[in-house]
This record gives sequence, structure tokens and C-alpha cells, in this order.
Amino acid sequence: LLKVSAIDETFSPQKTTWKGMHCCYSDVPPTESTVLADETDEAIFGGSVIEHLLKGNRGHWSPLEHTYIVMEFAYVPHDVMQQLRTHRHLSFSVQSFRYCSKGFLKFDGSNDALERLVYFRQPGLYSNRLGLHYYYSLADRVEDMDLAKRLIAKYQRSVSEYGMAPEHARGLLPFNVRQNMIVSGNLRAWLHVADLRLKADAQPEIQQLMNMAYFRIEEFVPEIAHWYDDNRKGKARLSP
Repeated sequence: LLKVSAIDETFSPQKTTWKGMHCCYSDVPPTESTVLADETDEAIFGGSVIEHLLKGNRGHWSPLEHTYIVMEFAYVPHDVMQQLRTHRHLSFSVQSFRYCSKGFLKFDGSNDALERLVYFRQPGLYSNRLGLHYYYSLADRVEDMDLAKRLIAKYQRSVSEYGMAPEHARGLLPFNVRQNMIVSGNLRAWLHVADLRLKADAQPEIQQLMNMAYFRIEEFVPEIAHWYDDNRKGKARLSP
């Protein structure tokens, strides 16, 4: 159910990044410079940024901060939302847990409806932080879903029959409620998140979410993303 959509972005992202870079290295303001003055091809600017800013890991990434992208993340498991919100250089608007809980009052008991409200991993082989493997079976998943249904039934009774405040009763709900988010950040901040969340030992769910977000970044700045793919992606380096 996870969905990631770009909803706003810098109009000419690689050109804007290039202007920031060129300002640092030019004796005149970028608007008065004759370098690439008549160029409109974003790929040219992206290539110049790679050649003069990123190539060789020179460590001067501040011009990437002039370029931003805003994304919508839908149906995000609560634990993944918590992890993403630790990246303080991004800005977040997160659906209130109180408003998430409105859907539970309408819950009809079906598995399809449950999975739109709460996240459960698929059956399969997983490993813990010590590298030890374990199997999460279909029977385990069914048992967890049944438990969640009982908790939701208790929540419904508490609110509808006993008059309990939703902000009180929501403590009864399963932990991994799905939430919606609007997240914005500059390109440097997004790549910093990719540095940490696309590495092999990151939690599978946040890897999946960031791979979906990174696809939007590839559409946004294709040349810069191509360089990142070849030089940094999955290597757990931190952006300078």
C-alpha cells in the first residue's frame, strides 16, 4: 500500500544547483556570468555539477541545498515514520494519530480493511541485528492480525459505548498504524537520508520507502542521481 509522490519541487533543480556552485567560483554574480548563459538543457548543468563539485568526493555539497523537493508518503507504518522523523534536516507534517484512529471506528472486521489501517510484514525469512535468521510464518501473521482485530474491537467499544476520548483510547490500538506524511527537504538532505536508509542493514520497510523516494529523486535530478548511484548509493557514506 505504500505510495510516494512528488508534489512540489524546484523548477530547474540542476541549473539552480549549478548557480550555487558557480557563485562560489566566479568573479561575478551568476546572473552576470557568460558561462552557460544561454544554456537551457538541465543535463548540461547536471554534468557540470558532477565534474566541478561532486567528482572525486571533493566534499563541497552546500550548493545542493538550494534545490528542494516535497514528497507525499502514504500508508507508512508508524515505526518507519518514527525512523524517518529522526532526520531533522527534513521538514515533516504527519497525520495525527487521533485522525488515523477515525478509520478504526469504521472498521468492518475484514482483512483487507485491517491491512489499510495496520501494517503487518509478509511471511518470510528475516534476520535480527545479530545476523540470526528466523521465519515469520503465515500462521504467525494470521495470529497477529486476529490479535489486532480484538484490540480494535476494544477501541470501538471504548469510544462508541463508554464515551472514552479518542486520544485516550488510541493507546489500545496496534502499534504499527499506517500514517500519511508530507516531507520536504533540499537535495543534500534527501541524499543524506539515502546514505543511511539505503544501506544493506537498514530495516527492510524503510529501505523500500526510500527506494520509492529515490526513484522520484532520479526523475528530479537524473544526472546527479546517476553519479550518486555509481559512487555512493548503498555504501553508507554520509554526505559532507
